[in-house]
Amino acid sequence: MRSGHRPTEEFLGSDPRAPFCRPSVIARLVRRIELPPGSEVLEWGVAQGSAAVTLARLGMGVTLVEPDEAALDRVLQGLRVQVNAVRAERPPEALAGRFSLVVLHARDALGDDVAATAREFLAPEGRVSFVRPVRVLLRPPPGLLEQWERHWGVTLRTPQELLASLPRAGYEPDFAETLGMDEMDALYGAAPDALAEEAALHRAGAAAISFAMVTGRRREPDEKPRPSRDRG
Repeated sequence: MRSGHRPTEEFLGSDPRAPFCRPSVIARLVRRIELPPGSEVLEWGVAQGSAAVTLARLGMGVTLVEPDEAALDRVLQGLRVQVNAVRAERPPEALAGRFSLVVLHARDALGDDVAATAREFLAPEGRVSFVRPVRVLLRPPPGLLEQWERHWGVTLRTPQELLASLPRAGYEPDFAETLGMDEMDALYGAAPDALAEEAALHRAGAAAISFAMVTGRRREPDEKPRPSRDRG
């Protein structure tokens, strides 16, 4: 995302999913991956419901999977579009191979296996899109990166490194979008007490860490690598 994008009420608060659930971002994602109307989309872990609304209005068949009954009910009550909803930790096995897009907008979607976990629910050529914390400075302030990594319990990589890791999980890398500094300031400017440590880390090195939405296309085991897009 452009670092000059002005924060709005659409993504105030401490949830990193919110900026990536904006209608403009979801619509752009659909355009970039050329997802036709009628495609089946799985949103695994609900946010505020805005992503589901946008996808449904674009003509997609939307399925929500969320283990928290209260969170799922809250989103469903606010929707004025038709979606399928499943209260579960993970999608039922019956949904394997069904979806053209799996969206993982969960705050705890941090492990290296999140893309691999989603792969079984994708149809051939399907996309996965998930949000991860990333480092955006090659040389962060001394000690800051280590503090963030201890806080999250993961090794923070750059968006480019995350894209480069996708082939090991069975994907062709597509693209990554990263929040700008003003968007990060908006997220942590209203952080609740539970995220006080995280907000303090952000203030200590605001330009070092961000969140990225990473997108990749499912590859098949016998598929040959496609020509680089950088070649003429």
